[in-house]
Amino acid sequence: MTRPPSARHTTPMTTETLEALVPDAVNLNDLFRRELVVLAEKLDIHPPKSWTKTQIINEIQFVSQLEEVDDEEEPPPYPFTRTKDTVNIVGFAPSWVDTPWDDEEADLWGMNALYKVAPDKNWAAWFQLHDIKKHHPHDLDEHLKFLTEGEFATFLWDKELQKYSMPRGVAYPREQVLDRFGNYFTNSVSWMLAMAIMMGYKKIGVYGIDMAQDSEYQSQRPSCEYFIGIAEGLGIEVFIPETADLLKAEYLYGYDDPSVMRAKMEARLKELTGRRNEAQRQRDEAQVGFLQITGAIEDVQYWLRNWVHGERPST
Repeated sequence: MTRPPSARHTTPMTTETLEALVPDAVNLNDLFRRELVVLAEKLDIHPPKSWTKTQIINEIQFVSQLEEVDDEEEPPPYPFTRTKDTVNIVGFAPSWVDTPWDDEEADLWGMNALYKVAPDKNWAAWFQLHDIKKHHPHDLDEHLKFLTEGEFATFLWDKELQKYSMPRGVAYPREQVLDRFGNYFTNSVSWMLAMAIMMGYKKIGVYGIDMAQDSEYQSQRPSCEYFIGIAEGLGIEVFIPETADLLKAEYLYGYDDPSVMRAKMEARLKELTGRRNEAQRQRDEAQVGFLQITGAIEDVQYWLRNWVHGERPST
């Protein structure tokens, strides 16, 4: 899956930048595909064979615009520039325990209130893409303290960055990301995946981000899987733990027989229901025995209080 061509990339490459790379070229559309590939590789773009001329032109225009901005302004703070090829994005779901915390070859990106369960990790960047006060009414001071004192880049919306003093705060480049990917963002992970793709990571690990079908996050799952598909289409390796529900299907549509899987699940349900019923029967019997013994104890205590007044026999 590759990033689809889009009419959003309408700003042409400047004549100066183009001529510096290909002196005889005046318009990208006039170049043959093989010439576009050569030009793209000079910009450190490596188009897959499946890309059309339009897709290559879009990517060249996008990258050249970024380079022109970098020439005019100071380089933006980390993590617009990276020093590692791998980034591990970590969320709250059970598969977060599979995170390779000690992997020195990977950057660690956290989000939201994850610090409460993993405060002492070597985080490279933190993403808090919400209205902080609304999302943390009960622990606002604690949350701000973590974001302020952390030795990592802290990504917030520009309007939030204006509210709080963040020594390492960075305004998330929303418009830049939307210009490239469109507006299919339904969760923080999608914003983080888009950033990782734009930064050029060669491998992305996705831990603690399950978005199971029966959870409150199931409506956010398609957007997350969409960006995983974009990453893989661009040749980026994406790792998802087996314990996560992302990119998982219970059967192969059109090939496997879903009735077989359903029959297995129904048999499993029947087995578990039977075991639960047996456990409940044993519990009820134990409860009856417990009540009988409790009654006997109370009866003996009654006799001791009211009818047996002598001292305990000596032993």
